[in-house]
Formats: sequence, structure tokens, C-alpha cells
Amino acid sequence: MSLSVEAGSPFAGKTIGAVDFKGSFGCLVVAHEHEKLLKMKPSRNTRLFPDDRIWLVGETTAAQALTEPTRTAEVPDEETAAATSMTMERAKSRCRTRLGIPPPGLSPSVAGTPQAKRAPELS
Repeated sequence: MSLSVEAGSPFAGKTIGAVDFKGSFGCLVVAHEHEKLLKMKPSRNTRLFPDDRIWLVGETTAAQALTEPTRTAEVPDEETAAATSMTMERAKSRCRTRLGIPPPGLSPSVAGTPQAKRAPELS
């Protein structure tokens, strides 16, 4: 499904992450077109502007809510979106700890030891 961002849209001027398409509408943004340039897998920091187009995949009934003209979308402000993102990161970290999965960037062989060191960066 594709969605055009109209002037005056509640999505215009917001980032993909601030809109929270996945949490609010059950959809993932898989592509973004801005000024005739198409980007696949756009970042959550990608800002939406009038005349942009986004392509979504997800639950059909939730996605249809995006195209209903009578729907007024509630888009969280940047501060709320940032707090939600931080909460999700803490939850992911707790899950990794409970499952014994080392944090990103730590070598699995030393992750559980007090002298855990960062894994070398790949070039």
C-alpha cells in the first residue's frame, strides 16, 4: 500500500519514528519517495514532507485507517517519540540479559565476565 503525504497532513513535518507507523497502525514503512528520489528501507529519522509518498506493509485493516479521509491521526510529538524509543531500547536490553544474549558490540565469549571488552570494529 502507498500513502501520499498531503499538505496539512498530520504526518507532514514529522519523522517516520515520531509517527510510529508500526505501533499506531501496524505497518512498516518500506520505501519513501521525496522529490522523485526513492529510498528503500528509510531510516526512522527520515522526515516526511508534503508531496512525499511512502510505501507500507502490514495489517490490512489497520493500514486502511491511514487512508480514511475522516480519520484524524494522532501523531506523538518528538519528545514522546524519543521517550518511547528509549523505553523500547531498555526493554530489548532486559530481554537480551534474561536470554543471556550479549549487548551489541560485545564479544559473546567475554560478555558474561566482569572484564568484558568491546569487540573490534570491522573495516
